This record gives sequence, structure tokens and C-alpha cells, in this order.
Amino acid sequence: LKQAWEYRSGDGPANIQCNPIVVDGVMYAPTSGQHIVAVDATNGNELWRFKPGAQPAFRGLTFWPGTGDLGPRLFFNAGDSLWALDLKTGQPLADFGDHGKVVTGEVRVAPAVYKSVIVLATFAGDIFGYDVATGHPLWTFHTVPQDGEYARDTWTDPEEGANCWGGIALDDRRGVAYISTGSPKPNFAGNTHAGQNLFANCVLALDALTGKRLWHFQELRHDIWDLDIPAPPILVSFDWHGKKVDAVVQFTKIGNTLVLDRVTGESLFPIRLRRAPV
Repeated sequence: LKQAWEYRSGDGPANIQCNPIVVDGVMYAPTSGQHIVAVDATNGNELWRFKPGAQPAFRGLTFWPGTGDLGPRLFFNAGDSLWALDLKTGQPLADFGDHGKVVTGEVRVAPAVYKSVIVLATFAGDIFGYDVATGHPLWTFHTVPQDGEYARDTWTDPEEGANCWGGIALDDRRGVAYISTGSPKPNFAGNTHAGQNLFANCVLALDALTGKRLWHFQELRHDIWDLDIPAPPILVSFDWHGKKVDAVVQFTKIGNTLVLDRVTGESLFPIRLRRAPV
């Protein structure tokens, strides 16, 4: 275990909260100086760099291998935009959105791609589907329901919140995106949004092609203590009472490990909700 190489971006001090990815011998990563770089993973030599104008890939970036006439692409967030780069040159793809970017609202986590749809969960709360080739918006799921939508009656005065900042997971066999959400806002005060506040503090299962809600599991009703579900869902399969079960495992701020059936959202272990003392 001897050090093989060291790469220095040389573009400024800051912290990085994103794990690099390696594809076909090339490492793609953000730098502390707000660049995305491609680095030869065998020797650490920089191949290209691109600066989008805001800190890129805050908590992740996504490789897409391409299909048909579309070549492979690198997707990542930077500020309020989703970017698509050519893997060979590091340049924005002119046919995606506005010269390589789509304005989405602030994002913290990497997107997931299913067939022709990019699933993107924003820090402001809403979850979007975009066309992988053009960046054209396809669907929107409101984590704080709007008038006429299911669960609107679980809020009195909807505010921001129910956002995703931990990560998402994709079941590419079923075409289901799993998203974990945070608490309603403001923290530490619940008088302005009485009710159960769906879809805050939830594990959500959405149809990746349409954005339709398949199921949700809410760990905590009407959270006022900032007890977000802060980690990305984990997809697992195991033997359960003699049969194979596909499940989604979710760690939470409270210290729970939720183990939910991936298809129905039902907990595989007994769950008891208790009303907090007044």
C-alpha cells in the first residue's frame, strides 16, 4: 500500500463533500476552486477542467454511459443549475438545455438517470424529471403539496421544507426513484404549519418516468426539531422468512434503521407511532 500518485488542483482552499467517481480509468471530481476535473486514474495527470461558475457537484456527480446516438455524459449540480458535460473534452453539451445547463433551483445531491429521464431532487424541496438528451422538463413532484394535490390537507400554510439533501437511490429494474426528505420549515416552530406535513421526514418512492408517487413512509409527524432523514436510501436484497425480499434501508437522525419493502413501502419490522406528550 504505497502511494501511487498525488493530484493537486491548485485553485484555492475549501472543503469538498463529494466522492469522486472513476469510469474507464478516468477520475471525475470537483475541486476546492469550483472546477470539475478529469484526472488519469493511473498517474494523477489532469486531462481537462471546467468551471461552471458555482461550486459544482456539492454532494455527488453522475456518469451516464449514453445510448444510441447520444454519447456518454457527466451530470452534476452547480448552484441553481444542472450541467451536462462531454466526457472527452469537458465542455458543456450545446444541445442540453441552455448551452449545457438547466436552471433547476439549488441542489445538494447527485441526480439519477433512468432510461431517458434524469431525476433531480432539489434543496428547495421539489423533485423534477428532465429529458436526458435535451434537458427539457418532463414532470414535477411537490414535496409540499399544492392546492388540489394529495396530502395538501396535511399543512395549514405550506412553507419551504421537505427537501432532499442526503441523496437518492434508483431501482433501475423497476424504474423507481427513492428519495429521503428533511423536516418542514422553519425549524423549532410548528405553529404556522399545523398537521402531519407530508412529505416531510419521508422516504418517497416515485415512478422515475412520470414522477407519480408510488408510496411514502413518514417516520415522524409534524417535526419541529429538525429531525431530517439525512442519509441516502440504500437498496438491498436478502432472505426474509424463507423468501427473497427487495428492500430499501434508511438511516435516520433519530437513530432508527428503517427497513421497508421496496414495492409496498411497508416496514419489515414492527413500527409503533407514539404521540408526544403535550
